[in-house]
This record gives sequence, C-alpha cells and structure tokens, in this order.
Amino acid sequence: MLRGNGHVCIAVEDLEKELSFYRDVLGLQATLDYTAPDGTRMVLLAPPGPITPGGYALELLRFPQRRPLPEDHNAPAWLGFKHAAFLVDDLDELYQRLKARGVEVRGEPRSPQEGIPRVLNLLDPEGNRLELVEVGR
Repeated sequence: MLRGNGHVCIAVEDLEKELSFYRDVLGLQATLDYTAPDGTRMVLLAPPGPITPGGYALELLRFPQRRPLPEDHNAPAWLGFKHAAFLVDDLDELYQRLKARGVEVRGEPRSPQEGIPRVLNLLDPEGNRLELVEVGR
C-alpha cells in the first residue's frame, strides 16, 4: 500500500539553472549531488531542516543524451504528467518574492472552491509546471 508521496523527478536540460531556481528561489537544499559513470547527473533536494532517509522532495536529472518534450507539452489536454505540487506556509509572501524575481506565475494565489487550500501555479525555468499549496494558514 502507498504511504504518501516520496519525491518528484524532473529530467532537465540546464541542471545549474534549475538547481538555482529550486534552491535559491524556492528554498530547497541539495542533499546529494552525484554523477554516474555514464555522465548522468542526479541532484536530490529537500526542504530545510533535518534530512530523514528518503526524505527528499525533488530529484533533478540531467542525461548526457536527451530528447526534449514537444513544444505544447503543457497544453491543458496533453495526457500524462501535469505538475508537481509543493506545500508552503505563506503563499502571499512567496508569491511576492517570485514576482520580484521574475518567475513566470500563472495568476494569483487562489482557492478553487471553499474548503480547498489556496494554490499558486507557476513554471520553473524550463517550463515545468508547479503548484504551490498553502498549508500554513
């Protein structure tokens, strides 16, 4: 039986740019940076604080040979992966910080309907869709 989310893995073109975004803008910390013999590089990131075994939230991969997603992979009707969601305490503060840093946010913090936490949708530097879910209010 499933016990919860483990992590999200995103294959990226520019690992340094993506790492900077997730570390410096969203506040995750790198817990492992490994390059395999074939040249594949993997960086594991976790929220700040004590790291528990398997307690990372994101895995960034850069393959030596890669194929990009089609141009329209974020179109609403595209099947498959749609976004990764991360929990945050203060969506309004983070929204202002993201806008000030030029991050491509999609709308403003909002609740889809009463009883559902407020969310904010955005794109990382390579166009991967993210959803921030407020749990601190």
